[in-house]
Amino acid sequence: MGKLNTLLQEKNFKFNKKFGQNFISDKNLLNKIVSLSGITKEDTVLEIGPGAGTLTEIIAENSKRVVAYEIDKNLKEVLDESLKNADNVEIIFQDFLKATKDEIEAKIGSNYVVIANLPYYITSPIITRFLEEDFKFKALFFMMQKEVGDRIVSKKGTKDYGSISVLVQSYTKVEEILTVNKNMFYPVPKVDSVIVKFEPYINKDIKNRELFNRVIRSAFKMRRKTLINNITTDFNIAKEQVENILNKCNIGINSRGETLSLDEFCLLTNEIEKELG
Repeated sequence: MGKLNTLLQEKNFKFNKKFGQNFISDKNLLNKIVSLSGITKEDTVLEIGPGAGTLTEIIAENSKRVVAYEIDKNLKEVLDESLKNADNVEIIFQDFLKATKDEIEAKIGSNYVVIANLPYYITSPIITRFLEEDFKFKALFFMMQKEVGDRIVSKKGTKDYGSISVLVQSYTKVEEILTVNKNMFYPVPKVDSVIVKFEPYINKDIKNRELFNRVIRSAFKMRRKTLINNITTDFNIAKEQVENILNKCNIGINSRGETLSLDEFCLLTNEIEKELG
């Protein structure tokens, strides 16, 4: 951490707790992250939260171009110094969540790779945004708290399985590709992190995306309640009709959301749509 610490001190940088800032300086780890992303000199990379620019610098060395969004303007002097030799990097000092999709993709085009070390408080909003707003990315590589990554990749019947698992897996193929010990960060956070890779795919079984998302939210809203109770309440469908829907899907009438696979949620949504007319 010596070189990073020296730079931060020289620029009189103060960490801002509200931004959840934790930087990495270990060159071996940074190189491994970039290697696992598989980026080439043909790729444009969108980075969210470059921080002190340690990862950005290596991304720049291995890609065609980097566009990075940084919310903390106090990092400008740090980034100017750490990226002084990277002429293919553009830093935009703006909250990524407040930039419009059109503004972002006007700068980066389509078929780009996204790399980000995400603070806990914006992990779900950023992932959800990329998926629901139909961004034209080639792949996402997000570093996040391990417990969040575990939930995203989990399968039915496990304690971590929930609405975020089904939602993400309905848009992308996901896998955890690297666990990062908390001691690799500065300041040291309370928990380990994991890098999750997201690759987009089209799920042809989902006919009505808006309804599918509603069904997912309903199924997990009250985890201790059965699907029948949640769907009856949220969709204003008689209990007997919901039982009939479940029977058509070959889903037990006492089932809860965490017992259904993605394919079963697709079937359930399509049958509910028929019932709603």
